Amino acid sequence: MPPVNPSPRKRDGGRKKSRTDMEMEQEESDSPLPLTRQDLRDIMEEFYADKLQTIIDLATKPLYDKILVLEQALEKLTAATAAASLGPSPTPRPQHGNPKNVVIFGLGEDAKEPPALLYNKITDLTKEMGLKDFDFDDARRMGKPSAGKTRPVLLQLIRTRDKWAIFGAKRQLWTGPDGKPDHSKKYAKIFINEDMSQEERKASADLRVKLKDLRKTDPDVKGIVKGGTLTTMKAGVVLHKYKWTSVGYFNIENLHNLSHLPPDESAPLADFAALGLVETWHTFSPPPLPPNLANFTMIESQAIKPTGRGRPSGGLVLLLNNSLVKLSSILYQSNNRVGNLGDIENDMQFYCPAQRNAKDKTINKRGEELMDFMTQHELTLANGRFHGDEDGKFTFRSPQGQSTIDLIFISPAITPLISSMRVHTLSTSYHNLVTIAWQDTSQVNAPTQPPSLKFHWQPDKLEPYQNSIAQITAEPDSHHPSYESVIDTLTIAAKTNGMAYLQDGNKKRTHHPWFDLQCKDSAVNIKNCRKQARSHHWDSTHADIFYKAKHAHKKLCREKQRDYFAQLRVNLSQASTSQDFWKSVKPFRSKPFVPNAINQKDWERFYHQMQAARESDETEFIGVLHPDLDAPFTRIDIYQAIHKTSNNKAPGLDAIPNEFLKSLPIQGIDLLVDCYNNILESESPPEEWSRSITVMIHKKGDKLNPNNYRPIALLSSLLKLFIQVLQHRLTEWAEKCGILPEAQGGFRQQRGCDDQIHVLNTAVNLGTNNNGKVYACFFDFARAFPSVPHQKLWSKLNDIGVSPKFIRLLRKIYEKSATQVRMTEGLTDPIEITEGLAQGCVLSPLLFSLYTSDIEQVLKDFKAQGIQISPQLALHILLYADDMILMSPSPEGLQMKIRRLTRYFDQLSLKVHMDKTKIIVFRRAGKLKKGLNFTYKGEKIEIVKQYTYLGVPLSSSGLFPLAAEHFRKKGLTALGSTWKIFTRARLEPLDKKYTLFQALVSSTAMYGAHIWSLRYLNEIEKIQYQFHRRLLGLPHGTPSYALRLELNRPSTR
Repeated sequence: MPPVNPSPRKRDGGRKKSRTDMEMEQEESDSPLPLTRQDLRDIMEEFYADKLQTIIDLATKPLYDKILVLEQALEKLTAATAAASLGPSPTPRPQHGNPKNVVIFGLGEDAKEPPALLYNKITDLTKEMGLKDFDFDDARRMGKPSAGKTRPVLLQLIRTRDKWAIFGAKRQLWTGPDGKPDHSKKYAKIFINEDMSQEERKASADLRVKLKDLRKTDPDVKGIVKGGTLTTMKAGVVLHKYKWTSVGYFNIENLHNLSHLPPDESAPLADFAALGLVETWHTFSPPPLPPNLANFTMIESQAIKPTGRGRPSGGLVLLLNNSLVKLSSILYQSNNRVGNLGDIENDMQFYCPAQRNAKDKTINKRGEELMDFMTQHELTLANGRFHGDEDGKFTFRSPQGQSTIDLIFISPAITPLISSMRVHTLSTSYHNLVTIAWQDTSQVNAPTQPPSLKFHWQPDKLEPYQNSIAQITAEPDSHHPSYESVIDTLTIAAKTNGMAYLQDGNKKRTHHPWFDLQCKDSAVNIKNCRKQARSHHWDSTHADIFYKAKHAHKKLCREKQRDYFAQLRVNLSQASTSQDFWKSVKPFRSKPFVPNAINQKDWERFYHQMQAARESDETEFIGVLHPDLDAPFTRIDIYQAIHKTSNNKAPGLDAIPNEFLKSLPIQGIDLLVDCYNNILESESPPEEWSRSITVMIHKKGDKLNPNNYRPIALLSSLLKLFIQVLQHRLTEWAEKCGILPEAQGGFRQQRGCDDQIHVLNTAVNLGTNNNGKVYACFFDFARAFPSVPHQKLWSKLNDIGVSPKFIRLLRKIYEKSATQVRMTEGLTDPIEITEGLAQGCVLSPLLFSLYTSDIEQVLKDFKAQGIQISPQLALHILLYADDMILMSPSPEGLQMKIRRLTRYFDQLSLKVHMDKTKIIVFRRAGKLKKGLNFTYKGEKIEIVKQYTYLGVPLSSSGLFPLAAEHFRKKGLTALGSTWKIFTRARLEPLDKKYTLFQALVSSTAMYGAHIWSLRYLNEIEKIQYQFHRRLLGLPHGTPSYALRLELNRPSTR
């Protein structure tokens, strides 16, 4: 309907004159020019046109007024009808703000302010920001005039880039030339924000309330609310981001498509509270996931192959964000067309519009059945009902057509909080990602991690690296025996040769290695084609271009993936060295990494519950220097320690890999010697050495239970080298002085698990001769290494003769011990470690052995009977670090020893894990007498017939049938995993297959075989038989000797 009074926009090319145009016309009118005949004709035509328009307006004005009254009445009637259908407390349909507009708060308002005056104020404001000749479309006050209240100004811009120009320059309104705040400036109190809908403004207000609460706790916290997100900062570092909670559902059409998404599409997925994926087509568990989704807990249902051929069908994966998910009922259905079904009846309590819109008008039978089912369970369809999807957008677009088949159903509990529903077009599927967001400030993103220095060793740059070290150390002012100077020297040398660079702490790898720049460009092309198709209302020409771009992207990704693995297979077949061979095998045998799913607060709570509070230790250890333990470091010490370090080990906080230390020239070794001697003399190790990085490896069970994770500590490489020297000295001293008991076999030279199992087997055989019995108690300690009290450890070391200087140095490293748990998003804050031996430290096993070094002497002094090995030797106990076996030829003797060790364990604060502590009575034959009972602190110890010690199953008969069966199963399992490597790598050379078989299968099945397999060689032979049979593709029953003759392989015997 045309307006009553035509606006200037209609008379001037469809656009209202801007302020700049008006000023230019005014300047032109100020300079008189002579009128020509053509000018007079134009003036007369414009005059009569205005008169004619005025006559038309006067004639039609009564009709327009009546129509306007009818339209207002119709709007009121529609609003009343909608309110009645929404229930007792309806939520109005959200109104969307214009993304090109901005709102100005605090701009002074005059009484009866004309538009021209407001335009002048806006022009003056933009000039103050440094925006010269800034043009805008319109400006008006928002709301009704009120005495003493300044209304905000809605500034309508012509281009989106004008909005960002204002945001980029608005800081100049309240800052001076030096960049510091200047509150005396004219527009210092002006606040400029985006034009938002009512719901967005409410959410922003809630976030500002959240910011006030945070600042009450910590006044130094600052925050910015922008785009529905509260970003908190402290000292210039981003702490957290509070956002609206959202969930997404996606018909993925093969789970591998997640890795094909470009970064701008895959990165937002990590912020979802939940992500549902259908049609994953995966038939193995667990399915692979990109690294940016590592913080999600997976609930899966595998796909099936109804006919046994072709691609699988179905497959569901639900990913729950461990720190965010608190969901009501939200269901997703695909491949059902429901048209415009789904209107809500008046008696149903849903706080959303009763009628829904839909561009797809088709209804199929499955859609009708689905709607009936959801209605019976009081669930409503969200598509076409909420802000962002008011018109019921298509969720599937392909060359065959478009439809709305990706549907979301929601429960009544969540409808009042829904803020928006979006349909996002992705590059890897014809189906769209459908998301729902609701107003909730509980979603917290991880802290932003600062950039970190990343070292990457390159063997071909060994000589330039050594030359750089020599040049740096040759400078007169560079040779300082400080820890910082060593770090600086290594860092400068690495940077000079391109082996160190700054890595973004927030950058996450979201793609497979084959997803290269060409794949990224292809994804960007899809995005551009989608924009063009959308701007042209999805006409056939631009839609076809978009579909072809999608198809080309999928084809390119498949080719890149195929070429990448083909090259890996070539490398594996042509590998000439052991290092190249295992490097080529790794991509084919790697298992999906299970990330740490527990948040920082839960880890802090776990550590605090498991540890006692830190106590101050004022004990003084005074004495003379020991000639061996306290001697200055030498080059030989450093070379011996470097020789024991391994390559390809993750570094700690210093970020320096071992390769950089192993490649040091003589000048670098001298620098380390001086640095370590300075630390040894001053007894002041760097504070960085007291902190470690802990990587949590999930074992099995609930991912949210901290007890189901194995901690792996990463220590600084320079600390590990220093500790390696101390460990070598302490070991030599302990062996020379006979401090360690003979029964202790853990982490000692020329001793291992095989030796302990052999000694136990020998003791059992000797003890069970002549119908004798061996009563053995297998002790298991609860957190043996992590529970050692530091004060008792230092006192024990002092009692056995360790030098005071050595103890003081260790205590200095331990007294501020802390760790940072590595999360998916970065490192946590330091968590104090108040007790226990350091994880990942080569000195810890030796310290524990020294801590319990007198246990054998305690039993000997008790004069209890042991297992007689020889006339001069009786065996009371076997130790392998914290694995302990207490033995006696009689039940009374064993109970007496248990009672004696009860006091000993209490003195050392060692706690016995009763659920895993068992007793075996080894015997050749016969039954146990009734009433046989053993207790520890009044609690009964279970008597069992079998027990696994150091990985080998033991039985009460002293024989090893359980071990043979156990290792046969493990060998066959390893063979299955190895065969998957053969299949994935398409490995053809027989010598490569035998290399993998020997390394992965035989090493597993033959563990300790020289002790237990003499009676059970046939069980071991079965593993090789299965390998040979599958290698030649022959059926079961083929003679084993025939296979060995064909392959020219010897028997396992």
